[in-house]
Amino acid sequence: MREVVTSTLFKRPLTRKQALEDVAGLVEQPAVRVLGEREGFLEAYARATQRLAASGSLVPDAHLVAILARHGVGTLYTADSHFRRLRGLDVRDPFET
Repeated sequence: MREVVTSTLFKRPLTRKQALEDVAGLVEQPAVRVLGEREGFLEAYARATQRLAASGSLVPDAHLVAILARHGVGTLYTADSHFRRLRGLDVRDPFET
């Protein structure tokens, strides 16, 4: 949601209400599983940020990497190069050939 309501990324970003309605529609789908922190999260976060001081936009990225790692996700497909700086996931750019 952070990205779709940001005017620096979109000329006409979604309103908070629109974004929440979109997310609610996705979460209601039977194939969607909502992930959150679970036991071992702090250790996974420490591992993800071991080689750098996470600050700014790397903090939520490291948070996501730690959650995904604790849920057994091994690969993250993203064009966001920040994730390559973190440990714990194989990061692949889906647009790279």
